[in-house]
Amino acid sequence: MVFSSKNQRKFKTVLTLISLIVLFSITLFVLFGAELFVGNDFFKNYFSTKPKNFGSQYLFDLTTNGYRSINFVIITNYVIMVTTLLLSIYFAYRNLDRMILKPIYYLPWFISYILIIVTSISINLFDRSLTPIAVFKKSFIFIALWFFNLLFNIFNIHKLKKVEQVNKKKLVTFITKTILEIIILASLLILFYLFIRKAYEKPDELFLQGSFGYTLTKSLSSKNITSFSFSFGFSILLLAWLIVLILNNWQTKNVLNSIKKHFAFVLVVLISGLLFGLIKSFTLNYEHKILVGVSQSNLNYLPFILVLTIDIFITAVFATIAYVKKVFNKHVHVINFTYLITLISVLISSFVLRIFNIDNLNNTMAILFGTIFSFILCLLFVFSRRKILKSTLLTTTLVWIALVIMLVFQIYDVQLLEYQNTSLHTIPSPYKIVDIFGIIAMFIILINLLFIVSKWLHSSIIVYKNRNHLIKEKEATYEIK
Repeated sequence: MVFSSKNQRKFKTVLTLISLIVLFSITLFVLFGAELFVGNDFFKNYFSTKPKNFGSQYLFDLTTNGYRSINFVIITNYVIMVTTLLLSIYFAYRNLDRMILKPIYYLPWFISYILIIVTSISINLFDRSLTPIAVFKKSFIFIALWFFNLLFNIFNIHKLKKVEQVNKKKLVTFITKTILEIIILASLLILFYLFIRKAYEKPDELFLQGSFGYTLTKSLSSKNITSFSFSFGFSILLLAWLIVLILNNWQTKNVLNSIKKHFAFVLVVLISGLLFGLIKSFTLNYEHKILVGVSQSNLNYLPFILVLTIDIFITAVFATIAYVKKVFNKHVHVINFTYLITLISVLISSFVLRIFNIDNLNNTMAILFGTIFSFILCLLFVFSRRKILKSTLLTTTLVWIALVIMLVFQIYDVQLLEYQNTSLHTIPSPYKIVDIFGIIAMFIILINLLFIVSKWLHSSIIVYKNRNHLIKEKEATYEIK
């Protein structure tokens, strides 16, 4: 909405900057403070027999009922907290543009979103209980956030009706979407409660035979319990987007415009993730024996970090220029082709370094791989032609979900070592997961390149035919004369 007052526009800009700064801080807190919520202290409380040998490296060990129970509770609690924090600041950021009144009147709503963030962090820091019912109660902070945002939307529509005529179609869409969201939210809560209702005090009773949790995980298989935990946090958002697409006759244009509009929000998250990966990479005391009695710390995988950093820098510069200067529309094929050739070259060199240094890489390196792949997929999603968009929309969504799961593997620095637990070698390692995403990213890039080349060839054929047609017309005119 456009405001006549310069002070109001400045106030809106200040709130936008504050929300981005808070987003940057929250993302770093979630990454660097992960050990506070999934660290060894939690495991020591429940497995005091071997506190030194049991730590966060067992976070994704789902081989026994006890491990699966405590891991499910820890992962679910962490996912709910992270989802609440990021969604709170996202609502605060997005609703700045939706506010029908002057930005100064949005300040109480903005402060309320910040208070929800502070409340969520405080409760998770001071209430360290890991009983399933405690996690269930903590999830009501997320529910409160969702209904508070719904209250803002209702308030905004009420004010809008007084100012101007409300589009009835949009109003029906909003009401329908809201009702469906409430039904989905209630269904997820009921499912979650059924899952944990027989384990009020001890998490290791969560997967006892005969319980709903045992039956569910047995049908899902133990390896997929992590995906089940993450689905509670992210399925609401994905289903909301799906509902919007259905109500808008599967028009991806609105989704595309939304991503472009929130470019700064996404960029802040990616930059903070990159900063975390770089700091972790250079500060980890990782040593690898290269000769008898000689060890080399960090240097073996520094070239890999530098190549990926260059890759991310190229992508960030390209995205910024294309978005701010809008030169992408003028020479779309040339710029896109040059960028993709550069990107595929750097990615191939990254894979070469990865192959030659496979024994020297630390798990944290996969964070950087995940970051660059998310950049690639985001850019292809935003800047590709519509035909490519239709074919990659579902793939991009699925890859983003899987990237979140993969990044959590890296954040917790999981050690999937066979000598610690012989059954862990059957779980896909972070290296394999990262390589799979590398292949997917390269495939999407190559498809886009083929699309561009086919456009060029098609244009060349048309030009060639038109040229021959003009030559024949000139020859015919010459013969007549």
